[in-house]
Amino acid sequence: MVELDREVAAVRQTILGDDSEWPAEKILAFDLSSVNAIKTIENPAAATRERAFQTILKNRTFHGGIITAGSGFLKNGENGKGIASRSR
Repeated sequence: MVELDREVAAVRQTILGDDSEWPAEKILAFDLSSVNAIKTIENPAAATRERAFQTILKNRTFHGGIITAGSGFLKNGENGKGIASRSR
């Protein structure tokens, strides 16, 4: 498969590779808050799997799931839950 988007490619490589259980474990263990999400997304990814997690986090917390530059975090979300409205 060819993917031009570096972030999406990282997700595919991680979930289809030898480290396929890591993303699920990371998602379940992550303490979802705006502060933690911003800190995680803004921290430079040292590994492909970290870039994959950042991409998944952006998809779940950015408005409309749009991960491109210029998109931003959900403000109110569903029922006023903010970014937590799109989790679990």
